[in-house]
Amino acid sequence: MLELFYKRRVVFVVLLGIVLRFTLLGIIPGNGNLNQDEAFAAYEAFAISNYGIDSHGYHNPVYLEAWGSGMNALETYCMIPFITVFGMNATAVRLPQAILGSLTLVVLYLLLKRLSDRNVAFWCTLVLAICPWHIMMSRWALESNFIVGVLTLAVYFLVSADNKVYRIIIAGITMGLVLYCYSATWTVIPLLVIGILTYLFINKEITIKSIIIYLISLGIVAIPLLLFVAVNMGFISEIRTDFISIPKMAFFRSGDVNFSIERLLNSLRLLWYQDDGLIWNSTSNYGLFYHFSNGFLAVGIISSIIKKRKNMIVIGIWLACGLLLSSMLDANVNRINIIFIPVVCFIGIGIEVYIRLIGIISTRTRVVAASIVLVAYIYNLISFENYYCGEYNTTMAAYWFDGAKEALAQAENNNATIHIKYNDVRYPSMLYYTEYPTDVFVSSVKYENTTAAFLQPLSCEGYEFYDYTEEKPHQGEMYICRADDVDGVDYINDYNLESEKYGQYILSYVKNK
Repeated sequence: MLELFYKRRVVFVVLLGIVLRFTLLGIIPGNGNLNQDEAFAAYEAFAISNYGIDSHGYHNPVYLEAWGSGMNALETYCMIPFITVFGMNATAVRLPQAILGSLTLVVLYLLLKRLSDRNVAFWCTLVLAICPWHIMMSRWALESNFIVGVLTLAVYFLVSADNKVYRIIIAGITMGLVLYCYSATWTVIPLLVIGILTYLFINKEITIKSIIIYLISLGIVAIPLLLFVAVNMGFISEIRTDFISIPKMAFFRSGDVNFSIERLLNSLRLLWYQDDGLIWNSTSNYGLFYHFSNGFLAVGIISSIIKKRKNMIVIGIWLACGLLLSSMLDANVNRINIIFIPVVCFIGIGIEVYIRLIGIISTRTRVVAASIVLVAYIYNLISFENYYCGEYNTTMAAYWFDGAKEALAQAENNNATIHIKYNDVRYPSMLYYTEYPTDVFVSSVKYENTTAAFLQPLSCEGYEFYDYTEEKPHQGEMYICRADDVDGVDYINDYNLESEKYGQYILSYVKNK
């Protein structure tokens, strides 16, 4: 059995990773409920697919205005075929991320096998397959996390292109698509590209001709985003056509990215403690890669520096760009997500160094060392999965609007104006759960402040979003609030309203006389 595992170990690990990413995908996390950003990305996919416009009336925008300050578009476009086939549900919404997360396991193995050796590639793939960060990331559809898989593909395609024109073009196009995944990385992706191209050129692995073809391919894909920046910096007017749109944001967050030593230190603390305090990103008990992996990470980095692992310079450049990005953003797992693949790689190197050092004594001790590592990771994986599929799932349901779908459906059955207590149900969730007609929303929505970074609607046809407790309830109209909203519950009691509870929400209305 051990011999079979050794021969097919990567296949076992990848299959395990796929199972961990796809099992009960539409239920866990959140018990079938979606995060508000997931819901918005999914609604935009529904809107573009069914109405030809997004929630702001743009045809095929290169960047979504969404909340007002924007949302990366690539994952939304990848959702369209799945939502079209399977409908508006959590499984369809999360499939692109789960597929990409699973594909990343294969691509990382191929990348590390080329840059290092089979053993390092195996351990890196194992760590990625079973680490909490990548499992959690792959199972919910936050659009900025799409960059992790696409960037891994882009780096692999570039490193393995071997000066073949069609491979160089594919590599350039893929790196261009990276820019549509996460806008904050626009500051460091050029440095990553320059760094890798320089390394490949110095080592005579890429020619000037290939570099030119690569940059042209990347540049063509990036042109719409360059126009987007020009529009939002005020150099040109927004572009609206029936085929493609370059939108003007209500609020352009160009000032969010600024270098700070304090930000870098906060990010390094996040990496060491493997927790950012946001339960949808990380868990304090298990960390991002399991806490004991810190030792392997330190060994991997030190070993790579001392032994001057030439081929791992590509991963080192990637790590450096991740650290640079980390120094320009407030520390958050999602914001500094491009750093974690290199971290996984150095953890894998650390494991291999540890096994090799123990294995100096004998082949038997090498097997024992490898077995100890496997047992440690599998034990922690089982413990994590037990928590993730149980207590964690219930907790996330409460965070992610559990019961809102049912409350909204019941309210709409009454064909009355629906009043939603201010922010108790975020409006993208309402749009998603009700499959609200996009043309109606665009024509009827009224925002509190049309230049805010995060737009807050006051109303759209059939709905009002405000603190309705400041006025008397109206006969025949419906009122929704969270069950833990003290003012909302007091309102129900003060006016003796009929009420029905759906998960975390209460639907209430004036009693019939």
